[in-house]
Amino acid sequence: MNPGLNTLITQLHPKGWTSLFVSLVDASVDLLEENEVQKLLFTTGLNLAKQNPLPEDLSLDELQAEMNLVFDRHGWGYSEIIQKGNEIYVRHLGCPFLVCMGPEKLELAGVLLGGMYYQWFTNLGMHEDTEVSVISEDDTGLLAEVSFI
Repeated sequence: MNPGLNTLITQLHPKGWTSLFVSLVDASVDLLEENEVQKLLFTTGLNLAKQNPLPEDLSLDELQAEMNLVFDRHGWGYSEIIQKGNEIYVRHLGCPFLVCMGPEKLELAGVLLGGMYYQWFTNLGMHEDTEVSVISEDDTGLLAEVSFI
């Protein structure tokens, strides 16, 4: 991870929550099995989405705008919804905890976002059995992509 970028993120979020998040993930990795860490982060994302519910009956453009209002309020970057046939992809850019985690743990940080997206999409009628996968497209940690298959 670029130390300058990490310093900039810390300066933009001076309350120390990014360091706390990184420390909690590191402690979880040390104490739990990988699938348990993923479940913890995904469930955290579900709970964050429940605390920030979105209006119902939205078009994809309206959904993207509503999600970005939540992310803007928290300073968590922004998302773009991309529809390719029957598949939906969400590209999430500029999220501080994605950057602070570094490339080796980016997917774990993305799992938290995946939980948020899953909750919001199921509230809008997505089938609960829909598979959600999180990938990193960018080794700087600035981008996570969430796929609903």
